[in-house]
Order: sequence, then structure tokens, then C-alpha cells
Amino acid sequence: MIRPRTLLAAAAALAYLACAGDAPAKPAPAKGRSAVAELDATYRPLGAPGTPDRARRACAAGGKLSAAVTGLPRAAPAGAAVDDDAWRAAVSGLGLAVSNLIAACRSPDLKVHHISGKTESADECLAAVDGEVQAVIDQAQPRDLPPAMKRFQAALQPLLRPGVKPACKRLDELARLAAGLADSPPHTDTQRWEQALGALTSSVDQMKASRCKPNGSEVEAADALTHVHDGFTQLVLMLPPHDG
Repeated sequence: MIRPRTLLAAAAALAYLACAGDAPAKPAPAKGRSAVAELDATYRPLGAPGTPDRARRACAAGGKLSAAVTGLPRAAPAGAAVDDDAWRAAVSGLGLAVSNLIAACRSPDLKVHHISGKTESADECLAAVDGEVQAVIDQAQPRDLPPAMKRFQAALQPLLRPGVKPACKRLDELARLAAGLADSPPHTDTQRWEQALGALTSSVDQMKASRCKPNGSEVEAADALTHVHDGFTQLVLMLPPHDG
């Protein structure tokens, strides 16, 4: 069964490729951290949000931004604590945001008109690019997972493989490991940690109920697994990054 997040990521990637297919070609994409640094170097000259003429500069740099996104690796950079699924979702989201910006810049009214009927201005598209760039750069930063998080991640990863229907005992183990994350790591916001962990634990419980109880729903179980994965990624990104 294909997970909802997989479908969304695939749709985002296809839309990005369709809109950015005429972007300038690059000789050879940079790898790993150098590719992230190249994205940052391309993005920073646009200036901070609210800077005058920022959208105009972004439109002029649209091709370079698209090429920088294309050069990002398909797997999370070395040292990054997020997994490849989270990384690919972030890169796909950035690619789609940049393609929307380019479409708006090419339109006479500087707006992109979506099939849904929604309209976004170049400024609004640029605001979306801002958020997605920061998400990619944040995910790429090196972080050290505490042992309890490493154990949870090791138990979670096999469940994310396509077609896997986890046995109930594996879900019991995942719930036990989630309980082991109760103490927030040093230098993290305790309140935010507790809120995020509460949401993750609730998603684990929902997955168990949907998978293991009579008349449970596989669709709901898959959706809950997506929320478990997203919740754990949120916890990972609360850890303070360090220099590589």
C-alpha cells in the first residue's frame, strides 16, 4: 500500500519537474553538503524578507534557484539526523515552491494560477520558498541522536518500507521505545518536546488500534504511521545542530 505522504511527495516531484524542465542545465550537480551550501549561496543574495524589490531579484534568480534545487542529493547529507524519506519530502517541497515562483514570474500579472482555482502572487510564492529553503538547510545540519532516539529510529525504519504490514508485537515495541523518549534532551525546549512527543505517542496508539484490533483500517494505520514518522522528524529537528 502506498502511503499518503509518498503520494504527496511523488505529486510534488512530478509537478516540479513539469514546471522546471526548461531550467538551465548544470554541468554536474554538487554532492551532499556542498550542494546545500550552493543553495544557501544562491538564496542569500535575495536578502531578508521585506527587503525592497526582493521579488524582482528572486524572479531574476529563478533559474539559478531551480538549478541549485536540482543539484541537491536524493539522500540526506552525511551527518544529518533526518532519514532519507524526510529529506526527499523537504527537497520536493522546495522544488515545487521554486517552480511556482518561476511560473508567477513568467506570468504578465506576476501570479501563478493553480488548477484548483487558487491564485498566488510572486511575493506569496517567494514566502513559500523562504520557508522551504530554511527547512532544507535545517534538515541538512549535523545533529547527534541520543541513544533512546537511535533505538526508536532503528525500530521505525523497517516499518516505513513499502508493502510492510508491521506485526502487533513490533508496534508494542515501538510504543515502549516512544515512552523512553519522555525526558527531553539537553538544550531542547522541554514544553515543545513534550507536546511533540505527546502527538507522536498518540499516533503510535492510533496505528496499533487500526492495525491490531478487529475491523481495523489499513488506510488509517498507514496514515498514523506517516504521522509517527513526521512526529519523530519533528523531535529530531528540535535537537541543537553542531558544526560538521
